[in-house]
Amino acid sequence: MIVVAAKFTGKPERKSEILRLAAFVAPPSRAEAGCITYNFYEQQPGASEFLFFEEWKDQAALDAHSRRGISRSL
Repeated sequence: MIVVAAKFTGKPERKSEILRLAAFVAPPSRAEAGCITYNFYEQQPGASEFLFFEEWKDQAALDAHSRRGISRSL
């Protein structure tokens, strides 16, 4: 199993856009072969800190997810 934890800080004025994008990409990512979990968290309500937490069956599944890319979801 491969675990990915990514934390980032967004611009406060882009917070609603970040939340909308995360809600958009999460369901198709969860449906990908080899995805065990794919979650997005707001670090602290009111802040602009976010966390993606993902678990993938193996490196091949994560590589396939990475090749898919966010732009193909839009």
